[in-house]
Amino acid sequence: MRRPASPDGPHAPRDVDLEIDGLIADAHRRLPRDECELVGAIYARYSTRTQGSIGDQVRAVLEAALKLKVFVPREHVHHDAAVRGCKDRRPGLDRLRALLARGGAVQIVLIFSTNRLARKVYRALQFVHEEIVERGVRCVFTSTGVDTADAGRWSLMLQAHAMVDEVVVASASAHVRAGQEGLFALGRVHGAVTFGYRGRELEGLLTKKGLPARVYEVDPEAAPWVARAFEWYARDGVSIAEVARRLNGEPRAALNSRLLAGWSQASVRRLLANGRYRGAWEYGRYQSVYKGREDYVVQVRRDEPLMSAQWEPLRIVPDDLWLRAQVRLGEGDRRAAGRKPRDGDGRSRPRALGGLFFCAAHGRMMYSGGDHGKMLICKDCQATGRALKPLCSVLNRGLALRLICATLARRLRADEGLAAEVAAACRAAAAALQAPDPARLDELRARDGSLTRRIGLLMDNLGLGDRDVRESTKRLQALRREREAAAAELAGLEADAGRPVEVPDEGGARELLARLGAILEEAAAGGDAFDDLEVREVVDMLTGGRVDLVQAGGREIKRGWLRGTFRLRLPGVPGPDADAAGQAVAIDFRAPAPCEAHADAVKELYDQGLLYKEIGARLGIHHKLASKALAAWHRVRGLEPPDGRSRRSALTPAQRTLEPPAFMRMADEAVRLYDRGLLYDEVAARLGCDRNTAAKAIRHGCGLLGRAVPDGRTRRKLLGRYAPKPADDGPRPSPA
Repeated sequence: MRRPASPDGPHAPRDVDLEIDGLIADAHRRLPRDECELVGAIYARYSTRTQGSIGDQVRAVLEAALKLKVFVPREHVHHDAAVRGCKDRRPGLDRLRALLARGGAVQIVLIFSTNRLARKVYRALQFVHEEIVERGVRCVFTSTGVDTADAGRWSLMLQAHAMVDEVVVASASAHVRAGQEGLFALGRVHGAVTFGYRGRELEGLLTKKGLPARVYEVDPEAAPWVARAFEWYARDGVSIAEVARRLNGEPRAALNSRLLAGWSQASVRRLLANGRYRGAWEYGRYQSVYKGREDYVVQVRRDEPLMSAQWEPLRIVPDDLWLRAQVRLGEGDRRAAGRKPRDGDGRSRPRALGGLFFCAAHGRMMYSGGDHGKMLICKDCQATGRALKPLCSVLNRGLALRLICATLARRLRADEGLAAEVAAACRAAAAALQAPDPARLDELRARDGSLTRRIGLLMDNLGLGDRDVRESTKRLQALRREREAAAAELAGLEADAGRPVEVPDEGGARELLARLGAILEEAAAGGDAFDDLEVREVVDMLTGGRVDLVQAGGREIKRGWLRGTFRLRLPGVPGPDADAAGQAVAIDFRAPAPCEAHADAVKELYDQGLLYKEIGARLGIHHKLASKALAAWHRVRGLEPPDGRSRRSALTPAQRTLEPPAFMRMADEAVRLYDRGLLYDEVAARLGCDRNTAAKAIRHGCGLLGRAVPDGRTRRKLLGRYAPKPADDGPRPSPA
């Protein structure tokens, strides 16, 4: 049966427990329980996974226990494997604490040396005083002979030996660091191999462990995935989460054994921020600092790395691409719009415009909130009273997507000469790329140097108090982002100068604009088929990636709305407010009234001569709503709505009613009977109506056929027929 791993440490090998079992059994044979005077406990520890000194420590301590006639049960042996001594919370040490807290379980604790108990002097003294001596238990450090039974000297001796151990450990760390610096200078593998690289073995050279020495080189299988990740993020605008999904979707992308759990957003972010991929290698950029109160180790960034070197053979990503990624990382991945909705309703919570909208008053990005995340809100405005709140209304995400996409698509379709202007602008831009402005290059270089000097000056004068340090740190971050942006622009200009540029002609520009308009119209229609990344890329291209929101309308509930403003970045778009940044555009983000939504359709049917009832029947709305929609159509354009009574008088009889009257319905049959020579009275009898209706039907039918209808007297003479007179029933009574 396989023995389970030791509970004293997550990295403890199973053979350590087997070795301890053998040592304890041998000690019990040599000194049985009945011959012992004390019951004791043992604690052992080592720091790194490559060490294996637990068995040696226990063996040495057991030899001392035999001399002191101490019996150590197997369950009283506690150890921590691959746990640093600076940590206070360790599984094996906690088990020893619990054993001591039981009271009377042990009379003596045996430890090999002070640095096995704790790395710091005060930690070792505190544990011995509080956990051991104050409980009436004896403690012996077997390698140094420190014994708390010597009440007069043990504390001083413990401090001295612990201090020596701490100095030795610090000296050993310096020796290890010096050895790794030597390996770094030679390009040798001196730590974990970064994804995208591998270690090539050097023949005839061995490390201190007897393993083949290795040097770094680019991994031909993993390096292309690094380049793709930078292309996706820096050029295509893909979010970090999407980069992780794409890498996880490719089996050959996870070639590093350290990524057995797959790529995460944190690992992708580290990959994009790693300067090694541009050939800039550093050693000692971070140092491990132990936080005693929190009892954990943090990585603190040094002002300067211990060593640095530029190794072009190890470059995977060009400078301009790497710097673009750093600029976007510094700005924050604003396109990452949160997780997908659990209910699957992505139409009411579209993610295409995440991070696009900002509160103009606070300059803060709008965040999802409100009705199940369907709204965008400003957190600063939410924390302000309504009387002073800059934004009293909230923005519906679905409405914002539809309106902004519809507005941009309409702008693209409206200008007929835009394709020619775009082609001309592309030619001018290509010429500028091929021959960048020397003044701009000098300006960027000077700016980079100035920012570097300001950063160095600020690092030398961080301040005295915590407040000064926090302010200086915040300012340092802003200056570094500004320097990275300037360096990215400079590298981009220098790289573009030597890169061939393809300039589209007018036809290609027209196709491009048509494709952009189709993408926007598809998103404005509110369907599910559009691509969030494509829509966001087009919107960023046309708006500059920022829309500022202000309050419009009233400040009362349901009386106002938000108005978004941005600069339309299209070449050649006219307008009085146009400047180098584009034409100013304002969009009122409010849902149209029901009558406004049907205005265009109602106007089209109204011009065809249809009545309100017929228009309502065709559109599936009430006829009164159709009337209001027509009035709204005229009101928006500053026109007077038409008078329904005047219009009705101008319509033909057929247009005045929804269903044709009886004389129209029987017109064809009435004309047929009329042509057979029947008189009006006879036609009326056949049709089941009165004489006047029959005459009206005959006139209407003949009018449709373009025939003239003679009067009845003339027709009777032509036919030689007359209607029979009513029968004479006798003399009529005379009036009274």
